[in-house]
Amino acid sequence: MPIALFRPLLLAWVLAFAGVAQAATMTAPVDAAGNFVVTDTTGPHTPVSYSFNIIPTTYPNPTVYFDLNAFAQSPAVIKTQIAAAYSTSASLLATASTCDHFPCAGAKATSTKLTLTNVSPFDYLAVHFGANELFFHWATPITSVVLTAICDDFPAGLSNYRSYLSLTTPVTGALALFLGALGFLGLRRKVVQPRSAGRMAA
Repeated sequence: MPIALFRPLLLAWVLAFAGVAQAATMTAPVDAAGNFVVTDTTGPHTPVSYSFNIIPTTYPNPTVYFDLNAFAQSPAVIKTQIAAAYSTSASLLATASTCDHFPCAGAKATSTKLTLTNVSPFDYLAVHFGANELFFHWATPITSVVLTAICDDFPAGLSNYRSYLSLTTPVTGALALFLGALGFLGLRRKVVQPRSAGRMAA
């Protein structure tokens, strides 16, 4: 079964066993420009679709949407749920930053936009608005993001966000260069030493 089709089924099973099956959930593809659409199927005026844009895009990773207050909003609870949504372990995620009352350091919100600027690096993000929740996952850590509600406001306004960083993130460029330099020096030492030994023997 293709991964793209298997992931929504896995999410549904996990949520059912977690006791949150009463909330309608969906995965929505995010395109290369960061656009995606989700549909509320349990609210008072359902069904209603919401269009969003997220920069930088999470493509090819989809967003996961909940249209009810499916779980408590503590960072620990959200970490467990976002890990389940993206088929990873909560033990592999560290809380990066949170905000319960905007504005916060590096975070501001309007009726149509959430902006995070130079916050702690993260690759998972949860955004709560009204009785709705959006999850995002990037392939590599970022420090800034803009989530925009297109043609309408966030239903009931933005409430909070929680971000998380994978504990198995790729080696940074600077560290890779450093390790590469160490390897080069070690190789050079191995090449030089035999020559020196040869001259001493002569």
